Amino acid sequence: MGRIAAGGRVGGTPGVSPDGRLLYYGTSDRVLHVVDARNGDPVWTRELPGEMRREPVFRDGAAIVACDDGTILSLKGGGPEDEAWRLKPDGEPGPLTLAGDVVYLASADQHLVAIDAARGVPLWRRALPSGASGRAVRVEDAVCIAT
Repeated sequence: MGRIAAGGRVGGTPGVSPDGRLLYYGTSDRVLHVVDARNGDPVWTRELPGEMRREPVFRDGAAIVACDDGTILSLKGGGPEDEAWRLKPDGEPGPLTLAGDVVYLASADQHLVAIDAARGVPLWRRALPSGASGRAVRVEDAVCIAT
């Protein structure tokens, strides 16, 4: 196990690409860093609109990341042309869950939100009785989250 010079305070749980080759992490200076998981060599970086404090999820070669300013992005690389979509639902997003083609998250304003993972389009938003604790889980046709 090696060490990586992070470039700043790491703001949350890093994510690993589905093939295990890339490590994704956000730093306090609002930068997403993608490095080779084997040796720590930089692959690309991307400025974000806010700090990434949640573990990203992955779909079709894109990382879906949530920022503390409420923005959620789907990114395939470090350039502007690599942004598949951007969405800013109400409230800071909680942990992301990808199930099929849908991203689920609980927002800080006590809602459970479903987003089309391919297009970044909100599918639905449901009020929760209180703040969520942890990430949503989908079991068959039901979405569960602890409140």
